Amino acid sequence: MKKIFTFFISTFMVLNLAACSSNNNDYALEFFSALDNTLELNSGHIQGTFTSNNEDASKIKFDLQLNQKDNLQLALDLDLEAGNNAEDNFLNFYIKDNKTYLNSYGTTSQSLLENLGINGSEKLSVYNPFLNYTDDELKALFTRSSKNGNNYSFTIDGSLISSYLDSMGSVTIEDATLDATIEDNYITSLTLGISGLQDVEIQQVVIDVTIECTLDQINSLDTVTYPADLENY
Repeated sequence: MKKIFTFFISTFMVLNLAACSSNNNDYALEFFSALDNTLELNSGHIQGTFTSNNEDASKIKFDLQLNQKDNLQLALDLDLEAGNNAEDNFLNFYIKDNKTYLNSYGTTSQSLLENLGINGSEKLSVYNPFLNYTDDELKALFTRSSKNGNNYSFTIDGSLISSYLDSMGSVTIEDATLDATIEDNYITSLTLGISGLQDVEIQQVVIDVTIECTLDQINSLDTVTYPADLENY
């Protein structure tokens, strides 16, 4: 369910030019290779935030534990902030022993995993919208790219995002950046920022969204943590 990025100036410029090359679109291929690999991980812990910075500012914090080495185990916790209001654990969703468990604002329920069309003995199929893109098409998504060590920064072609989000032309992306850290061909941190405008009926709505997330325990998370009262849902 990722999702964006000239570091040094003045006296450090020489070091920057030596260590950090710009407009090398081969970096795009490195990023998308890591993205594809990350989407296929067997287990891991992902946490982050989805922030809407428009007039009705809101933030969703998420914490996901996933283990699909054998039978699927999953724990997803969501916190919500909207204006001056905050709701911790406003939604919790779990998968364990081929069952699903839901806690929404204190109302709990459980069901069979198969009711979601998911086989617990199979890995989750995560959609990668870039899987069938050619190398040239992937490179064209970024107008600028740079790398410093394991850290990558990209400026995304806003017109391509605009058409991807809305073929009718009502969405105009003015700025889109992507920052990522890649280690051992896995994305361990990612920040995506998108801003622009959307035509809604007779007015324009501001789009200002930031997604930040980190990934750890890559393929080493063996046990998902569940609430002690899970079976009572």
